[in-house]
Amino acid sequence: MSNRILPPATIGILGGGQLGQMMALSAKMQGYKVVVLDPDPECPCSSIVDTLITADYDDEGAFKRLCLLSDTVTYEFENVDVTCVEKFSKEHRIPQGSECLKLSQHRITEKDFARRCGLQTVDYRSINSLEELAECKKMNFPILIKTCRFGYDGKGQWLFNSPEELDEIELSWPNEYIAEEKCRFEKEISVVICRSENNTVAFEPFENTHSNGILAVSLNPANVSESLKKQAIEWTKILAEKSNYIGTMAVEYFVVGPQLYFNEMAPRPHNSGHATIEGYSISQFDLHIHAICGFMLEEPRLLQPTVMMNLLGQDIKKLNEWLSKEDAIGTHVHLYSKTKCVNNRKMGHLTFTGATLDQALKHSESWRT
Repeated sequence: MSNRILPPATIGILGGGQLGQMMALSAKMQGYKVVVLDPDPECPCSSIVDTLITADYDDEGAFKRLCLLSDTVTYEFENVDVTCVEKFSKEHRIPQGSECLKLSQHRITEKDFARRCGLQTVDYRSINSLEELAECKKMNFPILIKTCRFGYDGKGQWLFNSPEELDEIELSWPNEYIAEEKCRFEKEISVVICRSENNTVAFEPFENTHSNGILAVSLNPANVSESLKKQAIEWTKILAEKSNYIGTMAVEYFVVGPQLYFNEMAPRPHNSGHATIEGYSISQFDLHIHAICGFMLEEPRLLQPTVMMNLLGQDIKKLNEWLSKEDAIGTHVHLYSKTKCVNNRKMGHLTFTGATLDQALKHSESWRT
């Protein structure tokens, strides 16, 4: 891992979605070739990569081909097959590794790890039977019950406001679930860092608002105290170091008064960090490519505050109407080349910039209203 991977070497990406697309664009701009493995022949990466391997993510033959074609391999999402990563990282360069990936794939394991690292979490307990579900009635309500694996964008979770409501839920065994006390947070923030073998760097925390479990708006810098920003960055660096992670990663936190609560981590570039493309001297994707190729990392400098807003399937028609009549000052449009426009599917994002956060918010006003 000590040798640098230099252009025009080939970077392999497991996953051809929007994060993979932005990784690939960064890699191509830096002179690398890119090969992607994705089951969808029309995935967002399909039109920009040098080679597309169309296969399921757990196809070991396809995974091996990706590794053989690549000088270094990365993944863009956390539901990657850990067994394949563990197997092929013995002979091939997969800098992100499997440890952080394995932790992030299971909510109980993830929160246990955060606590071992000294981070504060809400109270939680595992549910593996009807008896353990009944024990959850002793928790402080409201509570959330979530699947331990394969949940994202609000999927696989349910809110309960009283113990009596638990009698109505029908869980599917032997699936594993987690019950968490719902955090009455004032704000949610995320920290995006990047760690290489040489150093670790961080962006200013992002302040996030969700709608129906999907990130809707992300402001940067977050409007929280400097002490909370420092603590959140330190905690995130600890998680990356303790899990031997290399590359860009993000961790979400709840802010309750002067306290932080760990929510979840993502071993990859993050939706909330998209605005680093316009807002910083270097983006989360550029840093990720530098890290997995063995370079010393540049400390990102904030150039301008940003407001990032996701574009979902139901927004695309409105977007075209809006762009046809607005001057779109301080507006940067990113569309992901997805062929199917479906409600609540992430199709792109808008980044609004300004000399101040208030000015960036003003530029976003006509879209927000």
